[in-house]
Amino acid sequence: MNKTISSMVMASGLLVGCGQMAGLEAPEFQAQESAITKSHDAFRPRSLVGDFNGDGHLDRVVGFPQEDQGMLYFWFGDGTVSSITPRRSLMDESYLDVPATKTPPDLVLRPADLDPGTSVFVTTLLGSSLAVGDFDGNGVDDVAVGMPAALVPTSSGMRIAGKVAVLYGSAALLDGAPAATLKAALRIDLFSQATPGIWGTPEHSDYFGEVLAAGDFNCDRASDLAVGVPQEGIGSRQRVGVVHVLYGQRGHGLTADDDQLLRQASLSEDGIESPDDLFGAALATGRLNNQKRSFYVKPYGLRSVACDSLAVGVPGHEVRGDEDAGLVDVFLSQSSQQLSHDRHQRWHQDIPGVLSPAEVGDNFGAILGVVGRTFRDALWVGSPGEAHGLCQRPEQMVYQTFATTNLGLTASDDELYCGLF
Repeated sequence: MNKTISSMVMASGLLVGCGQMAGLEAPEFQAQESAITKSHDAFRPRSLVGDFNGDGHLDRVVGFPQEDQGMLYFWFGDGTVSSITPRRSLMDESYLDVPATKTPPDLVLRPADLDPGTSVFVTTLLGSSLAVGDFDGNGVDDVAVGMPAALVPTSSGMRIAGKVAVLYGSAALLDGAPAATLKAALRIDLFSQATPGIWGTPEHSDYFGEVLAAGDFNCDRASDLAVGVPQEGIGSRQRVGVVHVLYGQRGHGLTADDDQLLRQASLSEDGIESPDDLFGAALATGRLNNQKRSFYVKPYGLRSVACDSLAVGVPGHEVRGDEDAGLVDVFLSQSSQQLSHDRHQRWHQDIPGVLSPAEVGDNFGAILGVVGRTFRDALWVGSPGEAHGLCQRPEQMVYQTFATTNLGLTASDDELYCGLF
């Protein structure tokens, strides 16, 4: 297995994502890839935008995992000062207006602000993954933040196993308010594999929270959180990987009570879990089928909500004898229901209609993203190990896009692109 698998493209700083906007019309672009499975340059700043105080203006959150123990910066937009920040989907050059990077930021958070028990001598890699969604369904965006190197207490002592902090947005997060006031207004939930209800036990180098993605998988108008743990070992097999799904509840937020575990062993197709598969090394959410749910909303009457599906990258999986060829597992949404191993599609480069055959070291699925379209989204998949004439420079890599139908993804409109790492 190539231990320097290039499964962290957002870390390069080239991709600035737009998360789910509660009450705002904005392009949705949210994808996260593993930061631990690449070399040291993976831990560059992450950036997402959302309306974290419900004032109708976009705000920005930026994670700096290698600054001190890891730091989180917030800039709250006032609707008058904005800058143009690239949101490169690698297929097209599109841009999104977000608040200008004021100096200093409106709010700076350190690990101890989110988890008071954090030692000042240990890095947590706070901010190496981010996901924006409305987890409590109150119309204000929230942000989930990975701390994959955080210490977690176990029966045999502290282990570098990882945590996820969820910061709930509030109207009290006012632009220009003192930092102490802003910190006091934050409501924070912490999750780890030591949290009751979450599957597994904290183990050294699990890096829980290494990859995050938000979406409304069960169409209840509260966002849910997918947590990728590609380093998770199962039995004697190392780095097999699993994905946890924490479901949001309106008026409450994320809960571990219904932690759902997604893993390859539960799939009807293949179902083989091998060392270094890295299941969950990349996650992306979007409208990948045509599932909706209707609600009665006063005074407007019936309104429909689109359900999100979840795409999971497995870049180390062997495909028909080709080691590290990689694949993508897509868990399709179903109105009013949780994700299921039974509503699933598996995609790799040896499926008829998919351009470019599977080869050793392609790492298909190491990078995932969703491109918003009018009725349904399209999924794009990066293969950093793919050798193709499209890409002539070493900093370039091959991407493929898959269109979607009412039943899920289709290879009928598969297209190849060349883009930057």
